[in-house]
Amino acid sequence: FPSHDRGGIPLYTNAGRPEKYAIFRAMEVGDSVAIKAPAATVVASTYKYGKELGSKFAVRTEGKGCRVWRVK
Repeated sequence: FPSHDRGGIPLYTNAGRPEKYAIFRAMEVGDSVAIKAPAATVVASTYKYGKELGSKFAVRTEGKGCRVWRVK
């Protein structure tokens, strides 16, 4: 393994897995999106994104999935 820094090499930026619900970042107040996933999974994700973004989301079951609204 080389132990010296060879400047000019960009840092690898794709660390970890991609965001599952990146759409939450693009949502504005009043927007909604239908998601085919268990409500419990989506509620946990909206809580995480809400804390991170300073937003609030409402989740309601709808058919075989659920619908998410951005409310704040």
